[in-house]
Amino acid sequence: VIVVPAISTEDAIKKFTTAIKLDSVYGDAYYFRGLSKYYLGKKDEAAADLKTARSLGNEQAAGILKRYFKI
Repeated sequence: VIVVPAISTEDAIKKFTTAIKLDSVYGDAYYFRGLSKYYLGKKDEAAADLKTARSLGNEQAAGILKRYFKI
């Protein structure tokens, strides 16, 4: 069992942004930041992150883009 402390969506976005600054080809960080932005209604920003995640090989991002953004 892994215990993860609950954090706000805004704090999660900050943490994913830090991860991206440390490793700009970390597709999962773009993916989860994109999901977080989508949750907050920032759909254009979410799509940009998800496209980057897809280009870095994240298959889940490809599915989200196809299903929710019709891209």
